[in-house]
Amino acid sequence: DIPRYDRLSEQSADGKPRFAQWYYGPQDRALASYEYQRQGGDWYDAFVITADLQYLGESRHDRKFGQAWLNHRGERVYIGGLGLDLTRHFSKHELHAGMDFSEQRVHSEAHTENRFTGESGILDTRYPAGGAGMRFAGIYGIHTWRITPRFQLQQGLRLQYARLDADFGDAPLFPLPVKEVTQEHLSFDGSISFKARLWEQLHAFAAASSALRVPNVDDLGKVFESLPGMVNLPNPGLEPEKYYSGEIGLRWLHGKKLRLQCSAYRGSFRNAITSQPATYEGRDSIFYNGE
Repeated sequence: DIPRYDRLSEQSADGKPRFAQWYYGPQDRALASYEYQRQGGDWYDAFVITADLQYLGESRHDRKFGQAWLNHRGERVYIGGLGLDLTRHFSKHELHAGMDFSEQRVHSEAHTENRFTGESGILDTRYPAGGAGMRFAGIYGIHTWRITPRFQLQQGLRLQYARLDADFGDAPLFPLPVKEVTQEHLSFDGSISFKARLWEQLHAFAAASSALRVPNVDDLGKVFESLPGMVNLPNPGLEPEKYYSGEIGLRWLHGKKLRLQCSAYRGSFRNAITSQPATYEGRDSIFYNGE
């Protein structure tokens, strides 16, 4: 067990400790991975298939100071993935293309236990009680064009589908305004970069890209006390984060011992997923975890 000392150092309004116990239980981890490679073919130079399975189990335990009930919350996470990548060289061009798929599920359990009598009671879960998960599927391509020995152009594209589903169940201790949440997003992102060797020691570069991050189970479906007196609640209306960036610069090389670089960079971040003040059923405060 690993005590969480920041929680154990918290004090209540009367100056007494908030918690008598707060610790993480042992983690269970398992990973199985397989990779198949093949070189040379009629329509590829290199061919790679990867498959993996992962499992993670973890738990959190806490008991308020002066109370007999010890709270137990545990999570089990299952992850499966499959990927395919092809490489092809021809003339001055190099092409990487592939696809990937991932399935992720989390099961959350909770109960409270009287440390004197052994009596057990119900407790709200950290993640949706009925289970939650995400599914990703994408295809991508990266093209590199060595225009001359001095100039190189690279472009990348990715099309991705993402789905999130969460079942909050009845939640008798902490009823939520929604029972189930499902989100689906289709994104198309890309990048482009250019490199130029102006002289033997002086190189120039420029790049631009876009990216998108969809809300995950941790963003949308978790109920927990992030700070003393502050509770994070699920928000089914979360939208994906979007990011656009651009960079331009020069690089000077002096053998293998010295490199100088200057660059200008700009990024634009939209729909950032952050914690914000909110109300629950018109109230700005709630009764949570005994407080």
